[in-house]
Amino acid sequence: MKFMNKLLAAGFSVCILLTVPAFSAMAEEYEYEAFSVSEAADRLREGMCARINEFSITVPVTIIKGDAITDILVSALAETGRSTEGDYLRWNLSSYGCKIIYNKYEGTYTLNYSLKYNSTAEQEKLLDEKLKLVKQNLSLDGNTNYEKIKKIYGYIVNNVNYSTE
Repeated sequence: MKFMNKLLAAGFSVCILLTVPAFSAMAEEYEYEAFSVSEAADRLREGMCARINEFSITVPVTIIKGDAITDILVSALAETGRSTEGDYLRWNLSSYGCKIIYNKYEGTYTLNYSLKYNSTAEQEKLLDEKLKLVKQNLSLDGNTNYEKIKKIYGYIVNNVNYSTE
């Protein structure tokens, strides 16, 4: 399974294509509550960042209007300025499902999400550790932007192999 990851070095994002086996997170019970579309999107984003495969978000009926379910997903995948969110989450998501359950007695909808990812939280942690080492070894502090780009480019040319499959 291939996925994209970002090398963060002095504010530059460089995509590196890695080949890793696909895994699923352990099935555990994760339940959240949200009282607005924005808060539901935040909970969805948190679950996705933690690579949780199955979880639910309970929301009041009053916030689900029109395309609110789509709005929650779009907001969860919006760019936030964090390299591990936004497009990064979008490209790491291999499948997505949402089952909606209505509870008329409590006046809520429960959004049961079923997600699959191209990498696990453990793989992300290992990659982050490796990227920190690479950044330290590149010694980018005190360099001009041109010098930083040149060092990052040199590292990629000398150390990244691309799959020909």
